[in-house]
Amino acid sequence: MYFPDLAPYQYDLPFSIPDVLSVGWLSTGHPFPKGRVREASRVQLEQLTAAAAVHSMRGTHPCPFCDCEAPGLMISDREFLLGSAELWVRDSVGRVFAAPNLVVHYVDAHDYQPPGLFLDALEWTSANIGRWDATTVYELFVARGFAAAAG
Repeated sequence: MYFPDLAPYQYDLPFSIPDVLSVGWLSTGHPFPKGRVREASRVQLEQLTAAAAVHSMRGTHPCPFCDCEAPGLMISDREFLLGSAELWVRDSVGRVFAAPNLVVHYVDAHDYQPPGLFLDALEWTSANIGRWDATTVYELFVARGFAAAAG
């Protein structure tokens, strides 16, 4: 499923959530920025894929570029299937970003360059992981979206 970087989040919902920005929702037929991601950001991305995962699915979504099925990510002797959940992070001014956890694979295998705002959010969330509960934030924003759509 494709959404442009920094578009309001809408994955699997009948409405968009303008307070949450989409990042890394890539698809064939849509060019994406390429470049090198700093090693520190790559490490933060991998660690947060485990620590800030939300919206887990029962199945997996394959990479649309190389058709690999659910690449795995090993963190602390635990495997995480990419393409099976989302990563939600926030930055120092409170902007929230939602990315498919397959974004790790896109960065590593396809040289995807996420927006700088998202990379800043990785840094803030990593430094504040004890104060950041991605699941609670996800549930709050989705509930607000349903309330707004209903009323």
